[in-house]
Amino acid sequence: MPQLSSQPGRMIFAEVSKVRHYHSTVMNGFIEAWYESGANRTWGTPYIYAHESFIACLDDKVRANSTISYINVLDPDKRQLVRKALVECIAILKLMRSLRASDTLLVTTVFPTTMVLVEIFAKMLPKRNVVILQHSELEDAFLEAPPKLGSYGHANLLWHKVREFGSSLQIAVLAEYIAEGVRSRFKRSVTADQLHVLPMPMKAYAGKSRHNNPKLKCCFVGFNTKVKGYPVFESLAQRNPDKVFLTIGGGTVQHLNSQTKKELISPDAFFDELAATDIAIFPYVSGYEYSLSAAATDAISAGLHLLTFNRGCFSALRRAFGPETITICDTENEMHQYLNDPEWNDMVRDGRQRRLNKISASEFGPKNVGQALAGLMTGADVTP
Repeated sequence: MPQLSSQPGRMIFAEVSKVRHYHSTVMNGFIEAWYESGANRTWGTPYIYAHESFIACLDDKVRANSTISYINVLDPDKRQLVRKALVECIAILKLMRSLRASDTLLVTTVFPTTMVLVEIFAKMLPKRNVVILQHSELEDAFLEAPPKLGSYGHANLLWHKVREFGSSLQIAVLAEYIAEGVRSRFKRSVTADQLHVLPMPMKAYAGKSRHNNPKLKCCFVGFNTKVKGYPVFESLAQRNPDKVFLTIGGGTVQHLNSQTKKELISPDAFFDELAATDIAIFPYVSGYEYSLSAAATDAISAGLHLLTFNRGCFSALRRAFGPETITICDTENEMHQYLNDPEWNDMVRDGRQRRLNKISASEFGPKNVGQALAGLMTGADVTP
C-alpha cells in the first residue's frame, strides 16, 4: 500500500468491506457533500481507499476530484467470516499506521467482528483521529434478549466491552435519533466527544424522464430480506392489479405484473428507475429502530413518496421531511386503503417537486453533511 502524502489535515475515506455498487451511493454522497460545503477549500482534496470495483461505481466527477488508492477487499457475498475480518483489520491498521496527527480517517463500512480486532490492536499504535461509521450492525446490540453468539449484535456488544477499558476510536451514526440511543445504551464505552452524527448524504435526483402510465407505479427498493416484509409487498400487488408493482435493487428491476426482469448497469440506471415510479413501499416488519435504511433515503432522493410500516427510521425521516414525503401505517390493510384513496394518490403524483425541493435544506442535504464531515477534522460539533 502506498504511503499517504505529507500534506497536513487530510480527509481520508476508507471502504474496507464492500465491493462493486454496495453502499457506493453513501461514499459518493460524502465526497459530493465535501465539495458542496466548501470543505475542500480548507482541507483540500479527499482521499479514497477502496476496492477497484467499488471505486468504478462512483461518479466520474467524484473520482476525478479525489486521490484514489485501491486496497484488497474480500467480496462480502463469500461470507468467509474469519478471513473477512482479518482482511479488513489489516487494511485499517495499515491506514492507521500511515496517518499523521492532523488527518482524519473515516471507515464507512466495516464488519462487526473486525471492530473488535481493530480496537485491540489500535492500542499499540499512536493515537489518531479514526472514525468508524455504524450502520445496521447496531440493531442486534439493542435487543432485550442477549444476541446470538456470532451475530452482528454479539460482535458489536463485544466491541463496546473492549472499549470500556479505554478507546481512541470514534464512532459516527447516520442520524441524531440513533446517537441518542447509543448515548443511552453505551454510556461506559462512548464518551460525548467520541460520538458524531454524519447524516446519510442525499441529493435530489429528478431522473431523465417521468412515466406517462395512467396507473400508479409502486416499487420495493433494495434486497428482499426477512425483516423487510417483502411478502406484504407481494400481497399488495395481488390486491391492486390496477397498479404497477416492481422491485428495484440488487442490480435488477423486476416487474411483478409481467414477471419480466432487466439488469441495471449503473447507479444512474438505478436512480432513473426509481425516479420513474411514484411510491416506494417499505413494509419493514422488524429492525431499523437504530439504523437508517439506505433504500429509503435513495427513494426520497428520487422524489418518491414513501408508504411504510412504523419503524424508528421512518419516523425519523418523517420528522425531517413531513407527511408530504412519508405516510406511516400499522397494517397491510391500511396501506391498501391509502393506495385506493384518490385524494392521496393525487397528493403523491403532484408533490414530487416539493419533495425534491426539501432535500437540500434538510440535515441530509449535501451542504449540511459536508459541514458535519468538516467537524470531524476540527473536532467541532457542527452537525445541524
